[in-house]
Amino acid sequence: MIVGDVMTAASFVSCAFLPSLELVFVFFGGIAGIGSGLIYTASVVVLGFNFHFKRNMATGIAVSGCGVGTFVFVPVIEAAREEYGNNGFFFIVAAIALQGAVFACLLFPSELESEHQQMKYTKSKQEQRCDILKSALPSFSLLKNIPFLCLCVSMFLACAGVYLVYVHLPRYAIEMGASPLSASFLISVSGICDCASRILTGMAAQDEGIDEIVIYFGTFGLLGLSTLLVPLYATTYTGQLVYAVLLGMYFGCCYSVMNTIIIDLVGVSELANGVGIYLFFCGVGSLIGPPIAGVVIDHTGSYEKSFLLAGFCITMAAVLGMAIVYFKKTKGKVFTTEDIDIPNVSRSIGREGQKKTASTKTIINGQY
Repeated sequence: MIVGDVMTAASFVSCAFLPSLELVFVFFGGIAGIGSGLIYTASVVVLGFNFHFKRNMATGIAVSGCGVGTFVFVPVIEAAREEYGNNGFFFIVAAIALQGAVFACLLFPSELESEHQQMKYTKSKQEQRCDILKSALPSFSLLKNIPFLCLCVSMFLACAGVYLVYVHLPRYAIEMGASPLSASFLISVSGICDCASRILTGMAAQDEGIDEIVIYFGTFGLLGLSTLLVPLYATTYTGQLVYAVLLGMYFGCCYSVMNTIIIDLVGVSELANGVGIYLFFCGVGSLIGPPIAGVVIDHTGSYEKSFLLAGFCITMAAVLGMAIVYFKKTKGKVFTTEDIDIPNVSRSIGREGQKKTASTKTIINGQY
């Protein structure tokens, strides 16, 4: 996380001195984007390792910060840019991003992570190099796990549709007669609703009678349907405000149950790889969706067609979420939180023979 924060802040500072817009794309979108990916992935993995029984609630509270940031910083950053210009704007954003390094220093390894570190110290350098190669090469072999593959493709489609909407919703509102300030307020409303839904979903998912995957595909199904119907009810600002609320309430739910679903599908030992691949598909979807919608708008001259495309993508994401349930049943054994045995590090120190046994208990039936 610290590396990601420093990389992101340095990229923002560099943008203040760059002479061309093309270089700003490289630093702001490329290098800062990689840094942001490191921050988010590490923070989600830390939650997955440190919380055992209340993982959904902890994840929901943590990721709700994304919604707060969307609500608070959109108007604040715009005001800073108008007050201090583009150069001052980049310095302010860099200073905000660097605060994440301070909070990253407060994180600490869980007992499970500490046990793995103890294991590494007892191995030779050659064994450590082999472990690095083994952990790096088969990461994408997780995609052989059909339920996990469905999850990844589902998030690719969902992010393609949702970020298409986030990019084009303000312009659509302006075209329908809203002022630029009112159009930007739609994103802020969506952000605060996103924050509330992530917390509420995390709390609700703690109930043993509620299946996280049902939450996942159910919320995407409702969001896909409401997006497909945008041309019918969002021609007025009131309708656009209603859609902004629905967008925020239903999209953020998936992130609250992400850790639990991934552990359920691939096991806790593959949590870091699983989250990384999952977020990779999210990022690719976010990158592809808005440009495709731009092409659709340029050829049709209408934003309605782009919303129909977004609604179709999100609905297909819900269908793939339902497919996870089917393939889990046909596949047989999947990993659950009951399969996780977090060893006590204090008991393992000085017991070389028990360390390997403790780590092998981390996953039962060591397969995907």
